[in-house]
Amino acid sequence: MIETLQNKTIKNENSTVKMVADNIVFVYYHENAVIEPEDFDASLAACYELANGNKNLKAISEFGKYSTATAAARKHAESLNIVCVAEAAIFHSLAQRLLLKFYIMFRKQPHPFKIFQSYEEAFNWVSQF
Repeated sequence: MIETLQNKTIKNENSTVKMVADNIVFVYYHENAVIEPEDFDASLAACYELANGNKNLKAISEFGKYSTATAAARKHAESLNIVCVAEAAIFHSLAQRLLLKFYIMFRKQPHPFKIFQSYEEAFNWVSQF
């Protein structure tokens, strides 16, 4: 069933979610997006829909240039329980990376989590799990 889902893409208002390989889902938050709590919920729901019950899901999230999350969205993200084997995030700007490092301090991950500057590095890292 994963074969048919790999080409499936779910587009939300501020994100695009797709399966990029077996067990690896990619969430791209659009450039210039101002992400609200409901945007995180929509992208997480899309990930689970594409995973189709797969327990070995690995996730990569990329924030496009100049995208940001509101204070309410950042607080909401701290409480999200993302069920996956490993999670990678891609950030392009220093401001985005600093916000994420702050977020990581308050959210204890039940799985490996790492920050990258390129998709290739993030993909190679999550593929190891």
